[in-house]
Amino acid sequence: MRPYLVLLAFLTACGDQDVQIDDTAGDDTATPGYTVDVVADGQTVSVDLSTLGTVDFEGAPVVVLPDVLDASGLSVPWSERTYDFVASDGFRPSEHSCPPLDWSVAAQGCFYPSTGNLVWDSSLGLSGCYYVDDVVTVEALALGR
Repeated sequence: MRPYLVLLAFLTACGDQDVQIDDTAGDDTATPGYTVDVVADGQTVSVDLSTLGTVDFEGAPVVVLPDVLDASGLSVPWSERTYDFVASDGFRPSEHSCPPLDWSVAAQGCFYPSTGNLVWDSSLGLSGCYYVDDVVTVEALALGR
């Protein structure tokens, strides 16, 4: 009889708390996270940012660009490319006096996994046009393009 009293006391003590239940677990119709297309050598692969590990950036979790590229599964020498980014509204840094970035800088790019916003450490001194909101495409361009 005693175990039931302990359970009853526990349920009574917790009864006033809000309990959140994830009813999408195992549901194939659950909404995926933010997706970014990686484009290289005429191939396009979508990467769900919510499936990737995060690191801390100014107190918030972000996904680093090299992890996004690796998750695409494309066999591309990433360090031998330059990078341009395309927002959902068509904005591209390269069309606003901000040329594609080489690997040494692009590899430091970070995405907020829930919004696809691209951010950079301020110590890089990048122009504001590289801070792209709602990125839908990462273009890995052949050098000289």
